[in-house]
Amino acid sequence: MASRRLLLLAPLLFSLVGSSWNYRLLFHKTNFKKQFQFTAPVYNVSLEENARGKDIYAIVNEPIRMGVPLPSDDAVLKFRIVEGDRQYFKAEVKTVGDFAFLLIRYRNDGILNRELKDRYEFLIKASCRRKDATNLETTVMVNLFVRDQNDAGPIFEKDEYRTEVKQNVSPFTTILQVQASDADVALNSQIYYSLVEWSLDFMVDPISGAIRNLRLLESGTYELIVLAEDRASRLFRKKAHSDNGNNLFNHNKAKAVLFSLISKFSTLSGPTTVITVEPVERNKRKLSVEVKPISVSLWNVTQTVAIARIEGVAADVVTTLEIVDGEYAGAFVLKKDSSSANVWLVETISGIWPQADWFIQLKATAVDDFVENLMENISVQLKGKRLVQYDDNLEVMQIVVNESVPLGYVLTQLKAHVVNGIDGDNEQIRYSISNTDKPFSVDENNGYLRVIKWLDYENVSSYRFEVSAKLLDSTLEAKKAVEVIVADSNDHCPTFAVKWTRGDPIALSRNYPINKVLFKAEALDIDSGANGRIRYELIGETVTIMRIFTVIPDSGEVYHLLAEQCAYWNENSLFQVVLQQKPPDNESQWKLRIRASDAGWPFPRSSEVLISIYISGTNPPPKTKPSFLRKPQNDHSPVFMKQTVFVVSADTPPGKVVGRTESHDDDMGYAGLIRFGTFDKFFALEPFTGEVVLLAPLGELLRNKNKKKQMEYIVEIIACDWGQPVRCTNGTVTFLITEANVYRPRFEKPYYRVHIAEDTTIGTKFLAVLAQDNDY
Repeated sequence: MASRRLLLLAPLLFSLVGSSWNYRLLFHKTNFKKQFQFTAPVYNVSLEENARGKDIYAIVNEPIRMGVPLPSDDAVLKFRIVEGDRQYFKAEVKTVGDFAFLLIRYRNDGILNRELKDRYEFLIKASCRRKDATNLETTVMVNLFVRDQNDAGPIFEKDEYRTEVKQNVSPFTTILQVQASDADVALNSQIYYSLVEWSLDFMVDPISGAIRNLRLLESGTYELIVLAEDRASRLFRKKAHSDNGNNLFNHNKAKAVLFSLISKFSTLSGPTTVITVEPVERNKRKLSVEVKPISVSLWNVTQTVAIARIEGVAADVVTTLEIVDGEYAGAFVLKKDSSSANVWLVETISGIWPQADWFIQLKATAVDDFVENLMENISVQLKGKRLVQYDDNLEVMQIVVNESVPLGYVLTQLKAHVVNGIDGDNEQIRYSISNTDKPFSVDENNGYLRVIKWLDYENVSSYRFEVSAKLLDSTLEAKKAVEVIVADSNDHCPTFAVKWTRGDPIALSRNYPINKVLFKAEALDIDSGANGRIRYELIGETVTIMRIFTVIPDSGEVYHLLAEQCAYWNENSLFQVVLQQKPPDNESQWKLRIRASDAGWPFPRSSEVLISIYISGTNPPPKTKPSFLRKPQNDHSPVFMKQTVFVVSADTPPGKVVGRTESHDDDMGYAGLIRFGTFDKFFALEPFTGEVVLLAPLGELLRNKNKKKQMEYIVEIIACDWGQPVRCTNGTVTFLITEANVYRPRFEKPYYRVHIAEDTTIGTKFLAVLAQDNDY
């Protein structure tokens, strides 16, 4: 029983195994058939027109491999044209690796002409033979396009064009239309028209072929030859000229354009064109313009620039006048004079600032039997001469400055303006100084005159030079004579004569008369005025000296005695030592300290001398060394007390005090006095108080900086003392400039002019205006 069951099971198992194997084989074949196919269902290829040779193959237009992947290494594949022109084309295969490329070869020695046929369609079959396997097949559609070559020339539609027009035809009228065609396509078929010979009377539109007259024509016969070229020929004309043997570029100029321009009095008779021109008498027409000067100051009202008249026309003749479009045409309008025929007023538009270099062109047209255009130019004339002038009327500007002012000190501001100028002229004025060797400079933009070198009254007490104010991009210039008078400051101490500084003692007789002058000594101060007026006093070191001796102080006017040495002396510039009473018997030597002081500002300067006196017949004292006592030395430089920061609004007016800087000096007297200076363009320092003053509007500063709500601006300053030698210290002041509404908006142009049609749709945008504001 068991063996019978096994016998029945064996066939069943065998049949199941066989079915499984057959299914796998069928699936493998079916799956591969799905894979054996071209890379695309349709290919587009192209071939150059007029191609010749044995190896002329079409080029694939898409970035794809044209062909079939090989199913195995032993596969042999062939391509064949099933449907299509097999007489001229052949399908070939080129195997590279595991891919068979499809090649379409042009197999005919003839010329492939796109104009006869520009497209071919093929059905290509791919057949694959394999060892120990079934053969495979697949098909694909191939579209072959013939690429155009510029091998055809333009052809005119007619051999001759003829027309007749009247002599009074207006310029730029289309008189004739020529037409040519080209069998090529794209750029090779686009035709460009031109005249073979240049003409003063006619032009041909290069695109449309329309022939137009350039001006009024004289009667007669004109013959023109029009050249028709395709665009490709024009692009490569240079190559065509250099290669006359290879006519790759095409044009046609064999077609003549012939037409006659006939006067209205001319007649035609017979097949031959005969033109008879009779003289025509016409009034001589003229466009006369009477220019009227206008005032720049009245820019905000309408002014008459000129009166235009068309003369020599009859009352029934239609006349028009227009302003030819130009750069300045939009600033003027025409107004017909109702009281006179053929008269117009040329007027300005209020609100536009006129300029002397503006000009416009008028075009007048008179229409009767003839159309005549008259042209005339108008240049704007302004009342008054345009010139640069200083604000003050002084022939010479005199400035007095103390010799002790610091470097960078602003003496004054020279201000000029343009008379009969235009808007913005004053901002275009630039200042310069005539002599650069002077200790002064002038700011180019705002005219501030500064001290750039230390002044010394004792060396040079006055300067004279010129400051020029010139308008940019013009020859307009004004000059101002400036005289700077240097005032003396108390910068020198009184100096005793050399003989009193040697320290030699003076002998005194014990019986010397009372109230009689013992001796006279001299001191000198080279300063002037009160700064050089000397007074003397006796500094008593003991009670006996003050009781025995006295000094008579000098007073009176100062006279100049030693001009060549720039020295000034008081008429009593000697101090007198007087004996008041008899000296005690027990003393025979005394040392007098005598001080010479001037009366200068801000406080006196002084010097002292020691003079020894002894009783004659006694032992003389030794020489006093040193006998001359000098003023305290300048040992320290000024020191700024703190880093200064000021907050300033951008709309702060010039001349306002915005802060104060401080410093100190550990020296005494003049060596401890401080003066402040800076060379900054926008800020100045009061020399003796340290007050910070705004010089120029901050708008120019903000215009060149990044726009943000607060801007930091650092000013370099200097502090110098009055000592000898002068000691200086550099420092900085920081300004935080806050935003403000400084500028008003300005339009990009002073005026706009547009033309719109009367049937323009409501809501149509026809103009865009642009304004900007320099504020942030």
